[in-house]
Amino acid sequence: MNKLVINIEYDGVVNDPIYKVEDKYTLYMRTRDKNVAEKCYNNLKLEYQAEKQNAKFKESSVKMVNRRKVGMTHYYLKNTSTDELVDAVLKSSTKPKHKQKYRNELVKRGFDMGLINQ
Repeated sequence: MNKLVINIEYDGVVNDPIYKVEDKYTLYMRTRDKNVAEKCYNNLKLEYQAEKQNAKFKESSVKMVNRRKVGMTHYYLKNTSTDELVDAVLKSSTKPKHKQKYRNELVKRGFDMGLINQ
């Protein structure tokens, strides 16, 4: 699991701890100031949540009238019906990373994943 954490490290030279903000693959910050590390951690968490909240089901489309752009239609996961998400998970042509995104949305809605054969 790729979880964001603050790790504390001590070096042999200075008694002050070093705070590292990192996840499984990336080191975001090393600092001796705990407040700075916590602020960075909180900002990264908020950024991740905003990114997750605006997840799309498919690309947005443009509505054109007389060769003029009139409006946009956005297809967010939160607005997609449960039936459409289940169909997308069961389709063999859906990419694995999208299938996981759709499964996460179904679990968030309280859908029983035992009904879907993986």
